[in-house]
Amino acid sequence: PKNNVKMLKVLASSNAESGKKQIVYKIEIPKIEGSFTGCGDLFTACLLGFMHLFENDFKEAVSYAVSCVFKVIERTSLCGDDLRNNCELRLIECRDVFIQPQNIFEAQVLNLNLD
Repeated sequence: PKNNVKMLKVLASSNAESGKKQIVYKIEIPKIEGSFTGCGDLFTACLLGFMHLFENDFKEAVSYAVSCVFKVIERTSLCGDDLRNNCELRLIECRDVFIQPQNIFEAQVLNLNLD
């Protein structure tokens, strides 16, 4: 890790088409210390929206979803006031993350033998 930054590994898998081999993706993101309420709900909403936007391209959708959630958590963590303990995400303040999303973490295919 760069500059002793702790990294988290996000794993996601897909086998949406019947008869196709399961594909597992990995995304590494810097760890942001704290406890933030609503991350799972936000990730699910983002993933659903990006699956529609990218016409069911799971790799692209999960990359964008993770990137959006990371940016919201990052900005929320910078709000100060010792808000990192069960902090509500600052969704309104981060609306530009959803209006003009950026893919900052690219999903990589993991070569796993899952058969």
